[in-house]
Amino acid sequence: MKLKEDVIEIEYKEKDYSELENILIKCKMRCAGLLEQNDLKYRFDILEKSIEKSKEIKNVDFEYLSRLHELKSIILFSELGSLTISNDAKHEKGPDLLFNNVYIECVTANVGNKDNYKELKKSGFEKYGSQVIDYGEKSRQMILRFTTALKSKVDHCNNVWNDEYQPLCIFLHLGRFSNQYHQGEFLDEMTRFLVGKGSLTLAYDVKQGKIVNVYYQKNENIKNNNLADVNVNFFGDSKNSIVSAVIISSAYYSEDYDLENTVVFTNYNAKHEINAYYFNNFVIWTMNDLGEYVPTKDGKQLKLKDIKII
Repeated sequence: MKLKEDVIEIEYKEKDYSELENILIKCKMRCAGLLEQNDLKYRFDILEKSIEKSKEIKNVDFEYLSRLHELKSIILFSELGSLTISNDAKHEKGPDLLFNNVYIECVTANVGNKDNYKELKKSGFEKYGSQVIDYGEKSRQMILRFTTALKSKVDHCNNVWNDEYQPLCIFLHLGRFSNQYHQGEFLDEMTRFLVGKGSLTLAYDVKQGKIVNVYYQKNENIKNNNLADVNVNFFGDSKNSIVSAVIISSAYYSEDYDLENTVVFTNYNAKHEINAYYFNNFVIWTMNDLGEYVPTKDGKQLKLKDIKII
């Protein structure tokens, strides 16, 4: 569909909805032995209805992405350790999963509605063509949606569930943002809203005539569309200390979650620290002895690629 301003938007065709059906068929087969029959039917009835809604709105329905995220999470963690699954059909209270003695609550980022969605589209989201896109603004709009998803889940957990002794993790999927938010190496761009990673800064020594230092600034807040401050140092906010870690997958909705596209970000201010042993073989971001927030695997710090200035 071509618009007057010569901007091409994504157009969803019948084959895309067939793909949604095919994903469900594969998921159902893999979940058959993991979920109780009433729960399996309950979840997939909702997903089938969400495909019909996807056809109506000519895009992938949020309910589809959210429910699929839960199922793919179940599949992933069932292959990696002990797993207990909350029965949605019975509307059981508490987090979605209990994996290796760690509670996990799943959440999917939503594109928002009304003015927030309008600003997101204005920034260039899901648009391709001759329009000049401000990628800084586009990134800001997407980060606002990620922080909203995390905050809503923290509020939910504080209201309906509070276990003083068990670690709790939020498993965030980026939903329709997956292919448009630059995730970076080891998903390091997620630290922009988890620990407030800011803009790249260069220090230039005039006498030497060269750049002598390259580093990232730190942000505590960014402006919401209503000009209110939004905290982008999620782990630095004491209100979020109930969260032991945020798990994030960069996989597109048609892709499986695995150890390559799923990363664990530990909260250094959490009430209950998670034991890295429970997430063996995952890339885990954590605070090192120097107070740096870094990626690790099997207890060893991973090296990020050096920043290259051209």
